[in-house]
Amino acid sequence: MASPHVAGLLAYFLSIYPSASFNPTFDNAGRLISIKPQRLPYESSSPSSLYAMAHDALPSFISSYLPSPEFIDSVLTHTGDSFGPIPTGLTPAQLKQALLALSSRDMLSGLPAETVNLLAFNNATVS
Repeated sequence: MASPHVAGLLAYFLSIYPSASFNPTFDNAGRLISIKPQRLPYESSSPSSLYAMAHDALPSFISSYLPSPEFIDSVLTHTGDSFGPIPTGLTPAQLKQALLALSSRDMLSGLPAETVNLLAFNNATVS
């Protein structure tokens, strides 16, 4: 993997975290448990999914001024204080684990045996 591309991909992951398409979970020791797949807004009828449907239906010049559906979901599902969640980031080690978990393995042939054979993947599930 070329380092500028990987650095850009890691910055992209941080910019969308947490979201429906990138929300890795870790255990208490910091090991990756899972990367949640994208959930479509109509898969449940919670207030946040209804907001997501309305957000997607509006013209982009209007929806760009509204909070993202992920933010609304995080506020509505937060059980702590009444001011909403405190955003937390991912550590570099956690980002590395997520990147390695999303990478496609053994896609190239003819590489020396000691070469790591991974291709970066941005977890895009829809175009």
